[in-house]
Amino acid sequence: MASETIAFPKGLIGFEQAIDFSLNWDQARAPFHMLAAAECSFVLMPICEFAPDFQVVPTAEEEQSLSLEDADELMLFAIVTIPKDPAQMSANLQGPLLINFSKKLGLQVVRPDGELRYPLLEGYKQCLLRERQKC
Repeated sequence: MASETIAFPKGLIGFEQAIDFSLNWDQARAPFHMLAAAECSFVLMPICEFAPDFQVVPTAEEEQSLSLEDADELMLFAIVTIPKDPAQMSANLQGPLLINFSKKLGLQVVRPDGELRYPLLEGYKQCLLRERQKC
């Protein structure tokens, strides 16, 4: 399992006191990742895995918070909710996480036009179908 420390200077919504997080990933659990701090933990998934057309254009203030110099430094993640029935998994596209891996900085942004409970498996299935059609 690989791990990287990411600072979220503003915390996450509802967990503003949590600043330092460990982003852990294990190839056996891909495409899911775990974001953990002492106070909380979240399951994440790269948004490009299930909604490749979803975009977040950071504001100038967000770019500054992330010390963003190049858009290629930025990766988008969604917090995933896994209920008792995994077929009902959803991803929060209303509060995506922007992570600048080169600076080890993260920021949760609020986009009111994003879906709060995006159906994760349906989006993932559509991405797989698109990939197969390209072959």
